[in-house]
Amino acid sequence: MGIRDFKIPKMKFKKMKIHTDMLEELNEFDFEAIEKKNIRNRTTPYEDVSDYKTVKEFFLKSVKQYADYPCILEKPNHKEPYKTITYAQFGQDVFSLGTALIHLLNLKDKRVLIIGENQYGWYVSYMAMLCGVGIAVPTDKELPLNELENIINRSNASGVIYSPKRADDMKKLAEKLPQVEYFIEMKSDQKIQDKFVGLEYLIEIGNRMRQAGNCTFEDIEIDEEEFKILFFTSRNNF
Repeated sequence: MGIRDFKIPKMKFKKMKIHTDMLEELNEFDFEAIEKKNIRNRTTPYEDVSDYKTVKEFFLKSVKQYADYPCILEKPNHKEPYKTITYAQFGQDVFSLGTALIHLLNLKDKRVLIIGENQYGWYVSYMAMLCGVGIAVPTDKELPLNELENIINRSNASGVIYSPKRADDMKKLAEKLPQVEYFIEMKSDQKIQDKFVGLEYLIEIGNRMRQAGNCTFEDIEIDEEEFKILFFTSRNNF
């Protein structure tokens, strides 16, 4: 029996009906009262409910309220123990990177692609973009070079923040994509050389700017309707 001889059996499904009396019963529920009751019964330390309009709002509050609490645990390599990053440290690095991206690399309101495996530099980069730099373009770390080039072109990215594992690919793309202003490598303290620079170097420079009194990044107000993230997804054609 060949695959062409195989026939999909016909199947019938009963139609589902929603009776009007069911809808009337749902309308009788006082969902606002139920929500207030659930809030009163909470036993977690997060019982205070706030109406956050942007990611930056709850990020700033978390950095301030939980400053000395662990925020991220990262294992540098298999031989070293986990490193603890507090909310305060995370916030400082995000503010410092954002400051450098805007005032040193002039990437304000531009699109920056982020590609890499799970690591601290990814979190800092993503949050810096959402907190006031521009539009983040998070991308699948497994993308082959040709598809990555296509996404950079289609997203009109002015910068690329990448994992060290993609360093060779970025050198190839830099020759093909003159519109990309900077290629920023995570876990690198390399100073600016042509279009290449290290993420750790930018955090260091941004921190110096902030210590000198430049706090403009923290003061950037985010429009709750502003477009901040550009996702590319795959679609299967049948």
